[in-house]
Amino acid sequence: EGYTFLNLDVRSTSGGSSGNGFFVYNDVDDVLVCGSSFDGFQVGFYMAGSNQPAAGSDGKNSRIELRASSVTNSGGQGMLGSCDDCVLAYNYFENNGHGASSADEGSRNHNIYLSAHELVHGMRVVGNQLHQSAMVGGSCTGTSLVVHGQFDDLVIEGNLVQEDVGAASAGCWGLSVDTGYNNEHEEFSHVMIRRNTVINTGNAAIGTSACDTCTIENNLVIQEQMIGTTLISVPVRDRGSEDQTLNNVTVRNNTLVDLTSSSITGVSLGGEGAGHVSTSNAIFGDAGGTLTCFNYGLGDSSYGTRDDNLCFAASGTLRWAGQNALAAFQSASGADGNSLSADPQFVST
Repeated sequence: EGYTFLNLDVRSTSGGSSGNGFFVYNDVDDVLVCGSSFDGFQVGFYMAGSNQPAAGSDGKNSRIELRASSVTNSGGQGMLGSCDDCVLAYNYFENNGHGASSADEGSRNHNIYLSAHELVHGMRVVGNQLHQSAMVGGSCTGTSLVVHGQFDDLVIEGNLVQEDVGAASAGCWGLSVDTGYNNEHEEFSHVMIRRNTVINTGNAAIGTSACDTCTIENNLVIQEQMIGTTLISVPVRDRGSEDQTLNNVTVRNNTLVDLTSSSITGVSLGGEGAGHVSTSNAIFGDAGGTLTCFNYGLGDSSYGTRDDNLCFAASGTLRWAGQNALAAFQSASGADGNSLSADPQFVST
């Protein structure tokens, strides 16, 4: 307990094929790593679990913080693992996961991979910058910030996830809290995804599944890739029968900008569960193609408030939740009574 590591420059000559830049496991608590860099390892920063603990140990790491540091050029994962009340804050992640030999293998590599096989409480991922996740053949192939396993009271806030135009595949998702394990229970509760900016990722920018009482709010998503994309996707993937049911997800106050001629969906919300809310989202399309403002996969009774949204396409085709216009959806559902289909007049996209 009680370690501080400041201003370290730690490098591997393996080219990302071996080793861990920073590795902690077996009930280590209260660690600060700040102002440091980890370059060229297989895993840059690894919060692992525990061997069978001895008496007096709970076998859990707690309160470990990586702050104002950089993790670059890791062959596998930039950051891997999780722990109770741990923090990743104001770090820079780039070109992690590049050791994959194919796009399929690249889909399992990430800049940040929060992984937990038992319930983790209170993690915070705040103010980080992520770029070039799992680059294979010049394209991002893996989700830049992904969360699998079991988490409660997780906050992902104020992060910038960005890829270059023409350098992202459909598998290059932006930020996703979802089920990724086979035949193992996963659950996410009281998750907050807010004030993040996601630019030019693949066919899912922000997503979640198996999430109960979760909020996606005040995020900015911009898409210029010529890839059919759902900008906010709930659920982003099917869960297993052993996983928690999706319930009570709120999507509000997000700004979503489509600058492509591809088929884009702004917000997809539903699939299962009840109590979902969609309010005060602004969605704008400016390059033709088909913009589906909202996709609701459940009956009207499964939703709470759906209102005060805005969606507008300067050109191309606009659809609102299976209808050709907002008015038709209002009439069919009784929802979105105060919503608008009008130019938001953004100063800049």
